[in-house]
Amino acid sequence: MYEHILAQKKEITRQQRLYKEQQQLLQAERQHGLDALNQAEVDRFERTESQFLPSMMSAAKDLGEGRRLMDGKVYKLVETDDGAGVYQYDVLENRQRAQEASEAAKAPTAEMRLAKQKALPSFWIPSLTPDAKLVVIQAPKIETMCTATESPHPVSVKKLIDVKFTTDKSDATQRVCPACLKTLTNGSKIVVLKNCGHVLCKGCSTRFVRPTHKCHICDIKCKDKDIIAFQGEGTGFSSGGGKVESSKTLVAFQ
Repeated sequence: MYEHILAQKKEITRQQRLYKEQQQLLQAERQHGLDALNQAEVDRFERTESQFLPSMMSAAKDLGEGRRLMDGKVYKLVETDDGAGVYQYDVLENRQRAQEASEAAKAPTAEMRLAKQKALPSFWIPSLTPDAKLVVIQAPKIETMCTATESPHPVSVKKLIDVKFTTDKSDATQRVCPACLKTLTNGSKIVVLKNCGHVLCKGCSTRFVRPTHKCHICDIKCKDKDIIAFQGEGTGFSSGGGKVESSKTLVAFQ
């Protein structure tokens, strides 16, 4: 479990780095587009005159609210000190119109979508190869999960319990219950105490730990919720207390 948590943390760190790099790339592309749009507006403004007299805008299209359209550019009426007023180049309005025109040009038309559906991509013709779409990386989850149960739940290294088994004095490969000295096997029902990590058989925990609310080995206080039952993994021939399912398989060929 400890190695599994470390592997998840390493993968989360990798995904966070990729997500951050992609967000920086997207932000740089958006900023580059805005800078190009602003520069185009400045160049267009410099190529045109900054203001016109009302008599010179008689042929321009009236857009209302003191605005007129001439040569595809919007000019707004600004009052002067003498009260005559002049038409000045509207930077914000022209920028918005240019941005809307740029987005409309990028949007595919119905004819283009229909033609794309009917025509199959030819991988040997460069002009007909399918476009590679950018894979958007979602923000990764920062918490590690325990997948050893049917329903995964969050887990961290701090929540892990240092399990302490008692070794048989005559055989170092055997684990025994420290209270009754019974050998623990795959079929034994055992529990671990959350506060101290000592492992006992279920019978001894019922007789000694639950009535006193203390560990039978180190006398550390523990509540009923601190007594955790081990879940057996089972053997190669049978399940060990988990969900058992059986299914019928027919012969594929006669």
